[in-house]
Amino acid sequence: MIGLLFWCGALLAAGPAGPPAATELEQLFEKANSTYQEARKAESQRRASDALRLYAESIRLYNGLREHGCEGPEVYYNLGNAYFRTGDVARAILWYRRAERLLPRDRDLVSNLDLARRKAGVEPEELPELFQTLLFFYFYLSFGEQLLVLGVFYWIASLSLAAGLFTRHRAAWHTLKVSCALGLVMLGAAGVKYYRERLVSRAVVLEPCELRKGRSRYDTVVASLPVGTELTVEETLSETWVRVKGESEGWVRETELATGVLRLRKDPSPDSEPVATASVPVQQLERRELVWYKVTFKRQTGWIDGRRAERI
Repeated sequence: MIGLLFWCGALLAAGPAGPPAATELEQLFEKANSTYQEARKAESQRRASDALRLYAESIRLYNGLREHGCEGPEVYYNLGNAYFRTGDVARAILWYRRAERLLPRDRDLVSNLDLARRKAGVEPEELPELFQTLLFFYFYLSFGEQLLVLGVFYWIASLSLAAGLFTRHRAAWHTLKVSCALGLVMLGAAGVKYYRERLVSRAVVLEPCELRKGRSRYDTVVASLPVGTELTVEETLSETWVRVKGESEGWVRETELATGVLRLRKDPSPDSEPVATASVPVQQLERRELVWYKVTFKRQTGWIDGRRAERI
């Protein structure tokens, strides 16, 4: 619970009209946990319908915490558990991966993530365990922990430098050299982790989709992606489509509304069949945002429908 309140600490200063107070968030977190435990109990008693209903309710409660700014690893991990119990292994992998960035050494988390991946039938691209052990300061420390250790080395080096200047002891100079060397190693590890986790975007496939050379459904299929597959997102493109009604009804790109004559399509897609033309002005009935991700999967690059995946 302390970890949850730490992540929600920015809410403590909220006024009466702001987000709920810390005590209310704590109660909401406890209610979500108790609902999850009730679901586990119902599952053990083979009350499948009750279990699914309670798991869905716990997911709603955990997402309610997130809406109030509580983005801690406990919430991520519990969301992953709840989604896994409902059979949604793709979203379970998504939330386990988000939690893993903050809790890289949690054995239960790593075990559950491996179980979800096996159930989804996906194989992560991982380095040998021996290599990960040798580079434990990169693989088994979160970015925040790396910064903390780097700060410790900084102060050790500063104190050693001061001691060396005032006492002239050789031990102080040796300590300075060692702390600087270890600090540089940790700085490099933190830099790589920052790049891979903050600058390189990763996504998890939530619905089966096809990796294509282009954004059209007529483009060549490069690979079929099962749920739970992790991808590197290279580029994001989006466009807004509007359902309009004039002489006829159909979909057009938002950018086309400024033209005089609209070419209406049956569905919000450039590949959709044209159904009619209409002249402006027209009545706007609905708006829909379409997103495409240019991704890399097993050294193959292509495009997928962004609605079928979510960034980690």
